[in-house]
Amino acid sequence: MRSFLLPLIFFLFLMTIFIPFSYAEERYPFLINLRIEAVNESIAEIEPFGSYWFKFKYYNGGNFQKNYYAFYVKFSVEVEGSGWQAFVDPEWAYFYPNETKVGQIRVVASERPSNYAYITLHGELYDIWGNLHPANYTFQIKSSAYHTFDVKMERNYIEAKQEQYYTIPVKIKNYGNYEERFSIIIDYCPSGWLATVSQNPVVIPPKGEEITYLSFVVPHEKLYLQRTVYFIRYRVDAISSGSSKVMSILVVLEGGHLTLGQIVALASSMPSLLILVALGVVFYRRNNLCTYVPKMWVEEKEELSKMNKEERKKAKKELKEAWKSAIYFCKSHFEEEKEIKKLKKIANKKQRKIEDKIIKAYEKMNEDLKNAWKEECRKIDDLYERRKKRLKQDIQKIYPAEPKRVEIPDIPKYEINEEKFEIIEPNKIKIKELFDRTDRDRLSVEREILKIREMGNEIREKINRDFDLIEKMKK
Repeated sequence: MRSFLLPLIFFLFLMTIFIPFSYAEERYPFLINLRIEAVNESIAEIEPFGSYWFKFKYYNGGNFQKNYYAFYVKFSVEVEGSGWQAFVDPEWAYFYPNETKVGQIRVVASERPSNYAYITLHGELYDIWGNLHPANYTFQIKSSAYHTFDVKMERNYIEAKQEQYYTIPVKIKNYGNYEERFSIIIDYCPSGWLATVSQNPVVIPPKGEEITYLSFVVPHEKLYLQRTVYFIRYRVDAISSGSSKVMSILVVLEGGHLTLGQIVALASSMPSLLILVALGVVFYRRNNLCTYVPKMWVEEKEELSKMNKEERKKAKKELKEAWKSAIYFCKSHFEEEKEIKKLKKIANKKQRKIEDKIIKAYEKMNEDLKNAWKEECRKIDDLYERRKKRLKQDIQKIYPAEPKRVEIPDIPKYEINEEKFEIIEPNKIKIKELFDRTDRDRLSVEREILKIREMGNEIREKINRDFDLIEKMKK
């Protein structure tokens, strides 16, 4: 046996001398070559964000099938297409010449993958002498049809004016992997406004984009508008997929505006308006006493003419200054009267407020007191009539004494200091005393009401006793 092994080892050693270690060309493919084949389908369809597992088997396709040693093999994948990823398992392995093993490739799709992709599996087998035996296999991926798009506007906020025309570009981008038809619909527009779209429908190829224009006309609303916000809402529908996006445009109107007709009407009525303004000015001057201050240099014209030029100029200047002083005094006097009237109005308002509060409180006290007395008198009358009707005999009927009205105290007054132009408020101590007295009077009224009710109860008891006595005497 040993004599046989030694020649065999020597023969193998001689064979390794003549085997080159070059990777440019595969050596002895009839003995050793790597084979890769698909186990399941080699073509698959995947949805966006989806994944798929390809299975493949690898083995030695040469004639050398003796398990004297194991081969070393490593794998890698190459992806041709955008939006795809591929992972191979295992990345390396050992297997015997007559052994078949199975591996798998996981392919993952992104949100927007390309329509097609090719996944090439590269395998490299190394034999015991270091020779390289490569093999490739290509899987094909098809993306499922997907629908996605986006809508953008340059502006979605406009500060507009009445009776103006505005146009806004609307960009629609088709991110889907097939041609799509888009329809633009105006969902809402303020009453009286007009909104249109320049191109509708819009056909966009895959990964393409198109710009259309949304136009609207702002009508005349009012002569003057405070800041008012309107909005226009439109919808972009993808006809094939049925999906849609809703967009809005905010339109702000502010300020005054006249239409052409209003301008013509205003111009035609301008003479009448000027006449009214002139009449108003005349009326104001006629009712303003300051306009009647005489111009002394006009009235003293004869006296001034008797003076020489220098004296007349000086006197005329003094008379004009005196006239201006009188005008200023007159105006300041009227301003002071106006300010005093304003202060009196404020003081009267405060006075009425405190008087209403006090008077209402005392009116309620007197009303409660009167109502309590009337209630007791009514109860006495009811009892008397009921007993009298049954016995048919009269007795002396009395009532509680009618209560006196609670007098309203003096209320402090608000005064006006006409020299300092200020309101003099009542003394705080007097105000406090006034409210304290109101509280005391309210307690007195409550005690008086209790006293009236007690007297009413006593009178009714006396009436019952008198009628009971008469009833016993009759029996």
